[in-house]
Amino acid sequence: MKPDTNETDNNSSHNPFVSKTWSSPVTLSSLAIDAGDPVVAVDESGNIIAAWVEKGEMFSIHASFMNGESNEWQPSLQIDNQSGDSRVYGWRFFGYSRPNPQLAFANNKGFLTWIQHDGNSYAVNVSRWDGIQWGSPEVISSEQAGNAFYPRIVIDSEGNTTVAWVQERGNGQSALVMSNHYNEESGTWSEAEAISLTESVLDKSGSLQLSLNDLELPTVTWVAQLNENTEAVYYSIWQDNQWTAEQKVAEGEFDDLSLAHTSVTDKPVIAWSRKAESNQLFVEVARQTNEGWQIDNLTTQFKYDADAPNIVSGPKDEISIVWSQNSAGQNGWIYLDAYAMHYTPEKGWHNLKNLYGSGGTLPQVKSDKNGNLLAIWHAENTYSRTYTNEQGWSSFSRPFDFNGGRGHVLDMNDEGQAAAIWTQYGSTEKVYISILK
Repeated sequence: MKPDTNETDNNSSHNPFVSKTWSSPVTLSSLAIDAGDPVVAVDESGNIIAAWVEKGEMFSIHASFMNGESNEWQPSLQIDNQSGDSRVYGWRFFGYSRPNPQLAFANNKGFLTWIQHDGNSYAVNVSRWDGIQWGSPEVISSEQAGNAFYPRIVIDSEGNTTVAWVQERGNGQSALVMSNHYNEESGTWSEAEAISLTESVLDKSGSLQLSLNDLELPTVTWVAQLNENTEAVYYSIWQDNQWTAEQKVAEGEFDDLSLAHTSVTDKPVIAWSRKAESNQLFVEVARQTNEGWQIDNLTTQFKYDADAPNIVSGPKDEISIVWSQNSAGQNGWIYLDAYAMHYTPEKGWHNLKNLYGSGGTLPQVKSDKNGNLLAIWHAENTYSRTYTNEQGWSSFSRPFDFNGGRGHVLDMNDEGQAAAIWTQYGSTEKVYISILK
């Protein structure tokens, strides 16, 4: 299938994004010190929480809240309980000990989670936003285990929250996927428990993803090492107050997992990059069916590596995916293109689209309640396109004219209100945010 490169002008009444504009970027982090690792979450009313890491003498977690009605940002606050003891609370920005903040936010309530050293090992910390203020940090990982890393978090419409992470076994050779659950009614966390029975979970940042299905049940997928040459992707769902037995989805060598669920049939969909025997990376999608897992390779027509897939589902069981495709077999963002593709039960995979044609790294895509899409990616600048079922892809735009931005994170609610947050490089690294509403 050849990619579609035609531009489509969908500035019509069918495009809900036409009436929305990106705001001028706002600096959230301190102007005096470097900042990075930004994350953002938008709730149903357009309220927004942003969080990031500030890299002073010791790294610290900061957050800010924007009211969806006034569009005003509160002053940023330091969320972690850093006391000045670098041995106890010092951060490290390499390997699995980076803070890795993550957000979950719904109905103006939510949690921020991150990794922090507790004096013995790296532990999973959380702080709760109650709609007015942040609560005191709590450690929710096991104190008897080894280091924890790569936290992921989801929250349902009632405020019940699940955090999953990779937990070392203490021997430095293997790990488990662990979780903890917060009950909104009781206001308490449960005990940390294992999701996986397979102990050789890989310490890759993209090897663990957590999501909610349409019934608001937490689901999780991860990569584990089976032997020296083989890895496997696993999947589990939280049902009847316990995790189901892990399902092996596929074997190979994987990274960059992305997890979504079909809306009508409520089946999990997992995207990943897998290394072939030729060492070429392919983007594949696994769809759970009544007969088992159906795996589709979307990039066999390309000669070079494909990675960083990001997947979403729509209201009629449609699936949309974006990824980075190497166009020349060389290193550097200029040789990467942002691609998109769609799946429907009637047509299968179709509508292969090169979103820009001149660079495109780490594309991200979000869907509103009607299946309309917003995609962003980075080339020499940040670019965006929208998609509707009636009009297809819009022409690309440059929503914020900022060279040097990296690490863009996108979130969008069901009404199509969105926020993009990123790190801007200059004399100091600063965190910026722009709002689409």
